[in-house]
Amino acid sequence: MATTEMIIKKIKTETDFEDAGKVLKKEKLYESFTKVQKTLPYYHGKRVLRKNGVLAVLLSFIYSGKIEDTDGWTRDVRAWVKMTFVTKWNALMVIQNGPCDEKGYVHMLLIPVTNEGKISYDHYFGGCYKLRALQSSYHQLMISRHGLKNTPPGSERIMGNLKTYRFKKQPLPALPEAYQLETGKEYRERIEPLFQETIAYYLERTVIKESMGEPEKAAIMVQGKMQPYLDFIEKYGSVKKAEQMLLTSRELQYGIRAMQEQGNKEMIQMVMNVSKAGKEYMKTHQIE
Repeated sequence: MATTEMIIKKIKTETDFEDAGKVLKKEKLYESFTKVQKTLPYYHGKRVLRKNGVLAVLLSFIYSGKIEDTDGWTRDVRAWVKMTFVTKWNALMVIQNGPCDEKGYVHMLLIPVTNEGKISYDHYFGGCYKLRALQSSYHQLMISRHGLKNTPPGSERIMGNLKTYRFKKQPLPALPEAYQLETGKEYRERIEPLFQETIAYYLERTVIKESMGEPEKAAIMVQGKMQPYLDFIEKYGSVKKAEQMLLTSRELQYGIRAMQEQGNKEMIQMVMNVSKAGKEYMKTHQIE
């Protein structure tokens, strides 16, 4: 069975750029980076790069085993990277393809630039949730397009002079955060591969199959757990807004309970009046 993996390496210093250049077979990458950075509008004023911040990312995609369409795999990797990371500032600097027999690779040097023209590693890669979501998105594409499984989790990998760690794929990844200005519909479309992978995971679990009798029931169970939340996200525009709405509702409920325990009937009545006024306002202004 052919397998694939994605490896992420932070680039922080000029020496890191030199090491990345050995992998990519490209010189003077740091000079190229500084030229790109000067064109970004976020740094046109007095703003400077964060001290010890991540300046770029070396992305390495590797497959092992026999696949039918090696050129198609390379094209799909490039397309996934551009769709996931590349903004209007086009900060994908270098692409290096490797042999395409039973082992191949694509190395890319990416400057993680947001739509506002700011270099931000955290925007795309910050935290375990985002890293798991990226891994899940990539592997879902590879499974559906080329039948490539995720390489079994290991410890450290060595590529040239770069010592890297491959993040272990999690079976039940958390929902990633919404991008800035992303609508609920756009967010839902982006996380759909992650959602489908979660269902696929349940279908593969022997324990679930035995306990529920039919594998289809496992999918229904996951759908039932996640669908209401996804619907709520789509309605309110983004995952951030949805989470805030849920938090506000929960705080209100606990606030009423606290007032009841304290015997504060006047405060309870005031809250009820506010809620009633809100419903009337929504009805009058035709707000759903």
